[in-house]
Amino acid sequence: MDKKEFQSRLFCKVPEEYEVVVTYTWANISHGKVSGHIFEVIDYYLFLRRFFKVCIFIGDNKSYEDIITLVLDKYKENTVLEDIFFHNNPKILDASKQTVIVTDGAASYIFDRGGVVLYKNLIVFRCGGVPSFKSLESRKNVYLLQDNRVYLDKPNLPVLDYKKKILFSALKDKTEQGTSAFLYITKNCRDYSIEEVKNSYNFESYLVCTGTPVPNLINRIHTYIYTPVFCKGTVQYKLDCSPRLIAECAYYNIDVLYHNIDYEDKGLEARRHDIEHDFDSLRLEDSDYLVTFLRDLL
Repeated sequence: MDKKEFQSRLFCKVPEEYEVVVTYTWANISHGKVSGHIFEVIDYYLFLRRFFKVCIFIGDNKSYEDIITLVLDKYKENTVLEDIFFHNNPKILDASKQTVIVTDGAASYIFDRGGVVLYKNLIVFRCGGVPSFKSLESRKNVYLLQDNRVYLDKPNLPVLDYKKKILFSALKDKTEQGTSAFLYITKNCRDYSIEEVKNSYNFESYLVCTGTPVPNLINRIHTYIYTPVFCKGTVQYKLDCSPRLIAECAYYNIDVLYHNIDYEDKGLEARRHDIEHDFDSLRLEDSDYLVTFLRDLL
């Protein structure tokens, strides 16, 4: 490997024609082949490109085919990702001419693990537990967007009260009733016993996602069994910051059963409240405050 090839594997530069980069953390963090954060990136890209020149950056080991497979399965036929860049775990992302939006809340991990993001502005959607924000607090032009119903603490950063939303208008219609109950059981956040859950119910058929996407999921299920946030071998911080699938189920009139939720989860509570009492507030629409905020920054 010569020096030029080595540098290309460590370094990625976003073309200057773009104003906004939408991404999620890639620094030795595995989101699997499918997760809500991937769809958040796609949603906000599709939405924000109405107003700005936007691209997607994927920094983990997913391929173009991985992302396109998800898009073709979940989104309407006319959905096209025209501006998407891939790099496998770069040490440096040069987006110094752009505003970078990180949807999974873990931007600090990139810096903490020896990575560098060069940016004009950095917007982080807070999610998950209470990560260390120390590596961000000393940096300029960093903005934390968090739902203040979920998080009572405020790091030493500019904090905006904001809830993540979903671009429902871009999703495919549900055309079949479905015959199965669905379980989302993954190693990264829901390492739960599949058989234990199944033994608690008497559905005739189950679909289970353990990391590989389930094709045509929405049309194949009539019930989603929501299981606890649980990761073996980690400190338990049971917070589902903005559960996406239960909101999609409400949109599609799919039943949701909450399995063994015997703990307080502010994120889950806030999302359920919005589903039941203020569903329209979950729709990503042109009036969204993020558009105004970005215009002010740019």
